[in-house]
Amino acid sequence: MGVKLSNNATSTLASSITNVATSLSVQSGDAALFPSLSTDEWFPITVIDSSGNIEVMRVTARTGAVLTVTRGQEGTTAQAFNAGSRVDLRLTAGGALSIPEAAVTDATAKTVPADADLIGFVDSAANFVMKKVTWQTLKNAVLTDAIANAASKATPVDADLFGLLDSAASNALKKMTWAALKETLEESFYPKSTTVSGPRNKIINPGGVYITRGSIAIPAASSAYVFDRFLVTNGTNQTVTVSQVQLGLNAAFAAGGERFVMRYAFSSAPTSGTLRIEQRIEDVTSIKAGDWTLTAWMSGPSGSETLTGEAVQHFGTGGSPSSDVTTAMTFAGDSPTTIYDASTNRRCWGVTIPSMSAKVLGTDNNDYLAAAMVLTPRQSGNYDITWVSFVQGDASNEYDPNGNYDKNSDFPRNQRFARLAGGGCGGAFVSANAFQLGIPATGMRAVPTPSLTTTSPVVYQISTATRTGSGSTISVNNNLAVNNVSITINGFSSATAATPGLLRDDVILLSAEL
Repeated sequence: MGVKLSNNATSTLASSITNVATSLSVQSGDAALFPSLSTDEWFPITVIDSSGNIEVMRVTARTGAVLTVTRGQEGTTAQAFNAGSRVDLRLTAGGALSIPEAAVTDATAKTVPADADLIGFVDSAANFVMKKVTWQTLKNAVLTDAIANAASKATPVDADLFGLLDSAASNALKKMTWAALKETLEESFYPKSTTVSGPRNKIINPGGVYITRGSIAIPAASSAYVFDRFLVTNGTNQTVTVSQVQLGLNAAFAAGGERFVMRYAFSSAPTSGTLRIEQRIEDVTSIKAGDWTLTAWMSGPSGSETLTGEAVQHFGTGGSPSSDVTTAMTFAGDSPTTIYDASTNRRCWGVTIPSMSAKVLGTDNNDYLAAAMVLTPRQSGNYDITWVSFVQGDASNEYDPNGNYDKNSDFPRNQRFARLAGGGCGGAFVSANAFQLGIPATGMRAVPTPSLTTTSPVVYQISTATRTGSGSTISVNNNLAVNNVSITINGFSSATAATPGLLRDDVILLSAEL
């Protein structure tokens, strides 16, 4: 579109025109020398009479020898011309300047320019010389100008956005909330402690590193703790088997810090119900009212199975605590909304935790906030999850909110709730078939509940023989203390009463889950 030109297009007026005429006729034999025009196209003509009077006109349509014109162009004045005055198609200054415009107008459209793309412009500061600039330079210039001329704000709020050039992504322009920027700066200059309430990510064992209970098969309509801190409620009509799977080097499943996935495998496809995976975060008051972000990396069989998230404030038991408050999460940022997505394994939800004003805590010190993912699996196969994080503020634009994860500081937090014990602990046979011992429970959240991980525990009976239980069971004695659990293991035979012994292996699971 724009200006059109042709070579040697010249003629004379077939009849005279006034200074207000909007059309003129050239000699019919010369008409074909002038361009044919479509919508928005034009060409310049110069009309000159025998006295040397000149007018530049813009021709916007041609029908045979009749030209539709716009008068008095490019600094000339509309005037009357007699028949026989010369009519030439000449490349005027206006026509020349319109050639780049026509080139741009007729070019192939491109919706998303790349940083190296070139954009032409006329430099008004250099006598209107044609110059070029890259798309990246133009973007940066516009951004710089926008920031320089924006209204100032002395006190940003958490939802405010800051632009940045991501050096790890070819300097792509990205954004970050004030809440996330504050959190990053605080972590850089004032590293947080590794106490229960300290780390930014409130999820313990986010990558499934610890699996104290081992692989577990959870029947339909049943619940169990897996990977120490994740409570799984299998509301489907099929058994799900939970196991730890190590990723290969450069697996690129998640953000890069993960080593394992937490696998939830169905050998038969469920046809109803959901699979709820939650972590109960100790102390409901530690999750302050306001915006929080749940992020997880997951995948499953190819399909469009649905996925949701929710937060549950549980105010504990004992006394007269407030009822649970459940808040639905919404997908945030560019997160897919299904379990499987070919483009990314990252899923992200945002949630606004309600105020706890006027709420009442129970007296049993077992209150929590549950951050939950609810899957609707409808296929047989593996559903893998890892690198789960629950952080304060809007982290929907953060690729990896769990990036500062420290396995060493996470381990003692994990052991507050579940640990294996017993190996090397001394005790004594109180009868021919019962061995009694004390198990340290230092640092656990509460007095734990012990259970055996085997029905054949081994005890070294001092100065006598090794005793191996058969169908052994465990019972808790009455003398429980905060840092010690006194238990009796039954199922032995032919032991000598009042003889000391040592339990050989860590076969006692101590659980202090919420």
